[in-house]
Amino acid sequence: IEPDRPWEGQRVYVYGSVYFDETAGQLRLWYMTRVHALKRDFLLHATSRDGVRWTKPSLGLHAFEGSSENNILFGIHSPSVLLDTRETDPTKRYKMLGAKSGGYHAAFSADGLHWTRYPKNPVLKYSDTITLTQDSTTGEYLAFHKRPAKVRGFGRRVVWLSRSRDFHEWTEPELVFAPDE
Repeated sequence: IEPDRPWEGQRVYVYGSVYFDETAGQLRLWYMTRVHALKRDFLLHATSRDGVRWTKPSLGLHAFEGSSENNILFGIHSPSVLLDTRETDPTKRYKMLGAKSGGYHAAFSADGLHWTRYPKNPVLKYSDTITLTQDSTTGEYLAFHKRPAKVRGFGRRVVWLSRSRDFHEWTEPELVFAPDE
């Protein structure tokens, strides 16, 4: 996937997720771009039948330079989208964590396109990159996120893990990945 739209800036990032939509018979991709001139990050959406050629649908959801003819879904950095097949509330079938100033923010969606922010944001401190997944056995949500730490006397960006059973309350982060000597 290449940046070929003004709102995609100079490159796209696959800080995001890909899921197969059985009903539509296609892959759905949530990806990120940064428009450096505006210092803004966006969550974007694309679809594909083969995983090679991607369509960037005009969704009409958010304006960019006066037009909503784009595939912008949300303004956030490092978005990680989860298709929660265990969720009983259809309005929260899709979940997302991403970084905004002040911390990691959570949102939910019925269709993966129209997002609602959780009332309690940020859900985790700091804001860098984050990856959201779900434990296939317990259903627990796992947020692997970067935050600073001192490692052998040096300031580092290291990976921490927070867990949640309800996507609202998250455990205190535990350090899970740091550079060795």
